[in-house]
Amino acid sequence: MRLLAEYRTRRVELVAYLTTLREEAAGQLAAPDPGERRSGLAARFTDWAAVHSSRTQDH
Repeated sequence: MRLLAEYRTRRVELVAYLTTLREEAAGQLAAPDPGERRSGLAARFTDWAAVHSSRTQDH
């Protein structure tokens, strides 16, 4: 919730920041096969911001 408050009027910057964190996590969690990506990182790092944004715009 702190990030939502901090980036309240700068949603694009929030998603860019979260995407950077997601890519760092993917690198740290890389499987032995570099072509294989960990599933679920998008949902954990970036998808929630888009979902929350659409919910707040509806109200």
